[in-house]
Amino acid sequence: MNKQIKWGLIGCGRIAPKFIGGINHLQDTSVVAVASKNIVKAKRLAYEFDIPSFYDNYEELITNPEVDAIYISNTHNFHKETALLCLKYKKPVLCEKAFTVNGDEAEEVINFAKSQGVFIMEAMWTRFLPNIIHIKKLLSEGAIGEIKFLQGTFGFAAPNNPQDRLLNINLAGGSLLDIGVYLVSMAYFIMDKDPVDIKSSAKIGKTRVDEQATFHFTYDNGVMALFNCSLVIDTTQEFIITGTEGKIIIPKFWCSDKSTLILNNQIPQEFSFPIEATGFNYEIEEMNKCLREGKTHSETMAPEDTLRIMKCLDNIRKDWDMIYQADNEVKE
Repeated sequence: MNKQIKWGLIGCGRIAPKFIGGINHLQDTSVVAVASKNIVKAKRLAYEFDIPSFYDNYEELITNPEVDAIYISNTHNFHKETALLCLKYKKPVLCEKAFTVNGDEAEEVINFAKSQGVFIMEAMWTRFLPNIIHIKKLLSEGAIGEIKFLQGTFGFAAPNNPQDRLLNINLAGGSLLDIGVYLVSMAYFIMDKDPVDIKSSAKIGKTRVDEQATFHFTYDNGVMALFNCSLVIDTTQEFIITGTEGKIIIPKFWCSDKSTLILNNQIPQEFSFPIEATGFNYEIEEMNKCLREGKTHSETMAPEDTLRIMKCLDNIRKDWDMIYQADNEVKE
C-alpha cells in the first residue's frame, strides 16, 4: 500500500461531508472519487470538495485504479451487496453501521473478506474517539472496581417522513439499526462478551419499523444492562457504567469528548478530550495505519466483534413483529 492512501466514497448523503472533513484533516490521504445512484448528488459533493471523479455507477468507482480504499455509507439494505462488490475487486472496505441488516449478511461479507484476504472494518467511529479510549483504559485499570451495571439511552426526534431512510422499512430503517447499534457496540466494547439473556420490546410505527425500543441484557457474571433508543423523542444520549467503587458518566457517548468519574464518597473527576476536525478522522487514521501495515482487520473494531454485534441485534428484535426483506432471504 502506497504511503498516500486515496479513498472512494459510495453514498453521498448527510454523513459524507463529515467523512470527507475527517480525511482532509489527515496527511497523506485524500478523496479521489465519489458515487451515488443519484448523479446530481455525486456531482454536487465532488464540486463542493474538489474531488476529481464522480459516478452514478458503484462499479466504476470501485474499479478506478486510483482508489485504494472505499467508504460505504449508502442505506443499510445495500451494505451487503456493495461491500461484496468492493471485495470482489479486492478493495479494502470501511462500512457504516449498522454493518448489514442482519447477522447472516454480516457473516457472508466477513467470510468473503477473509477468503479474499482484504481488509474490512465497520465504521463505528465512537470506539476510536480519544475520550472513549481513555474510558476503556480506566476500566482496564479497575478505576470503578468490578463492573455491575450498564445503562444508556440514545434518542432524537426524527423528521416524520415515511420515505426517509430512518423510517423506511425497505431501506432497513428503524431506531435499533440506526442508533441502538451504538448502545450495543458500546456494551460489547466494555464487556467483550455476549449477554446470556436478552429481553426487549419495541413500538412499531405506521411504516412498520421500530420507532422506539428498550432492551435488557444479563451476562454470565451477573452484570446487567438496560438500554433504550428512540426516533420520536430527544433523550440525554448518556451512557453510565457503574461498578462496586463508583461510576463513569458519559454524556453524548456516541460523539463523546467528556466524561465524569465519580468514586464512592469522593469529589467527581472531570475529563475532557476535545475532538479534532469532524471526529471521523480517528477511524480513518486507524484504517490507514492498518493498510500501511498490511493488516486485514483492526483490533479495535475487529470483524468478529461486528458479527457478534449483528447477531445480538437479531436477538433483540427476534420477538418483534418487524421483518426486513433480508430476513426472508434463504442462504444458498
